[in-house]
Amino acid sequence: MTLIQMEYFLMAARERSFTRAASRLFITQQSLSASIAALEEELGCPLFLRRVPLELTYAGAQFRQHAQELLRKVERMKQDLGDISANQRGILQVGIAPTRGRAIMPDIAEAFLKKHPGIRLVINEGTNDGLHQDILNGDIDIAIGNFQEGRTGIALRDFYEEEVALFASDELLDRCFGQEKGPVIEALERGDFRQLVHCPFVLGNPKDIAGKIGMTVLGALPLQPQSPAQADNAETMLTLCAKGIGLSFCPVILAKTVLPESKYRSLHTFRLGDVGKYRIRFAYRPEEQLWKVMTSFMDIATRLLG
Repeated sequence: MTLIQMEYFLMAARERSFTRAASRLFITQQSLSASIAALEEELGCPLFLRRVPLELTYAGAQFRQHAQELLRKVERMKQDLGDISANQRGILQVGIAPTRGRAIMPDIAEAFLKKHPGIRLVINEGTNDGLHQDILNGDIDIAIGNFQEGRTGIALRDFYEEEVALFASDELLDRCFGQEKGPVIEALERGDFRQLVHCPFVLGNPKDIAGKIGMTVLGALPLQPQSPAQADNAETMLTLCAKGIGLSFCPVILAKTVLPESKYRSLHTFRLGDVGKYRIRFAYRPEEQLWKVMTSFMDIATRLLG
């Protein structure tokens, strides 16, 4: 039994497909199947139910836990020895939501890689819940997201405060309010959103933080929002907003990134007060002593944005 066989097994278990796993591992499907068959023969039991999608047997589920733990220990040994020798090498895997990653990761990655040229930075994209599970599975080292206290199996560190605001195009406000636009804008800037009862909205995914905050704000008003369009992607949602299709709730830092500066400046930005603010945190597996590269990454990121 080798570490390579364990890595192949874990990839197949994660992808639930020999074809996809082999592609991710840059090997042939025949090589992957042969490796797992040899592992099953050595262990004396099947690890997979070979159906579509692949399923783990009870023995496979047990083996996955042991393999994950063993590979984590091997990686931790390499990290500790690298810290001792100051010859830091390896792979740091960071998980983040796609749009947030586009907004903040380029500057962080540039600063981090300048300090740690021996480290390969791998950025994985996913949802909060998915990234939480990736931490538990050992698939990533650090996750960045809106993680609340009390999540099981992870440690948290504050990163920066993010803010959701309400965005509106001048064209839409003209269309909705005409000559009354000026007083309405003043009211919206004070946080009084009652005038929006007849306005259309481009709503995001209600499971996302911006969608949840938007529904909280609208839920406090006596209105059922008109929604001629909905988009999960923040860039699409804001582009529709800029075209006057509807008002939109979005994190300010993301809006500044996904829209061209001229288009961003053309939108009215109405702040939501405390209800629109929340903490972005780092999440990672609790360890007695963190890999110094992980600590350095979080320190660099916090210095840039915290």
